[in-house]
Amino acid sequence: MSEGGGRHGGNGSDYPYDLIGSSAAEVAAETHEVLRRLGGIEEKFGSRLDQHAETLLNMGGDVAAIRREMTILRADMHRCVDSVTSQQLALEGIERKLAAILSLVKR
Repeated sequence: MSEGGGRHGGNGSDYPYDLIGSSAAEVAAETHEVLRRLGGIEEKFGSRLDQHAETLLNMGGDVAAIRREMTILRADMHRCVDSVTSQQLALEGIERKLAAILSLVKR
């Protein structure tokens, strides 16, 4: 292979080491970003869910107020699930990239 284009592996096949290394670094950075966003989801929704629980504990027997609060809680839960699902899809995309990188190494 030409200079700078790759190096020979021990078995005589050409491995694009630079591509593999940079792709792996990109996958790691993307994974860190997803994990950061997941932490943000916990920060955002964890405190909101705690507030809902506290509010519900202090409502007494006001059924209408409890229903309103539960409706808000349900909407927040749906937003939380949507946020987590979005991050799950991002991780699945990262997993596909990692599989592609691994296929380069297995050649």
